[in-house]
Amino acid sequence: MRHNDITNRSGLVLVRDIVGIEQDDRTLRRDHAVGARERIRRGAYVDDALWASMTPADRYRARILAAVRTRRRMPVVAFDSAAALWGYPRASAWPGVVHLIVNPESAARSKNGVTIHREGLEAGDVVEMEGILVTSPQRTLVDLARAAQFRDSVAAIDCALNPERSTNYNQVTKDQLLDE
Repeated sequence: MRHNDITNRSGLVLVRDIVGIEQDDRTLRRDHAVGARERIRRGAYVDDALWASMTPADRYRARILAAVRTRRRMPVVAFDSAAALWGYPRASAWPGVVHLIVNPESAARSKNGVTIHREGLEAGDVVEMEGILVTSPQRTLVDLARAAQFRDSVAAIDCALNPERSTNYNQVTKDQLLDE
């Protein structure tokens, strides 16, 4: 997956977008009740046929996008969630929670499938990807090395260091990792 395909492949429909164009959300709720739409988060739906055809990684990316797009303030996607957006592989199943970093003074709480991390980030630690703030590849890999299962961090780092397995946007060098 190329990082610029996140929005296109998710098929995400937000209630706030529907209500914003003077429709109500009853159609989405009715579609969900009859099995035509999957509710992946409060206020976020995906067509059921599309959801059924998605890989586990694509489903996780859709959940990440829903978590970010339904928040009032823009968080930074991090840890396993950032790795998914960068397209790094994973040895085990994708987690059920989305990991976000917020300002240390934020009142945001972990709940409803979102884990909040309060950390100060350097300017170089954050990049924008399709309007989503995400930790840089180097920061993401270091975060995985310190917090994820060993096999998951090795799979991601191996991919990022190998020019044959990574792409221009998610490839890193050994020196970049050591600097981070």
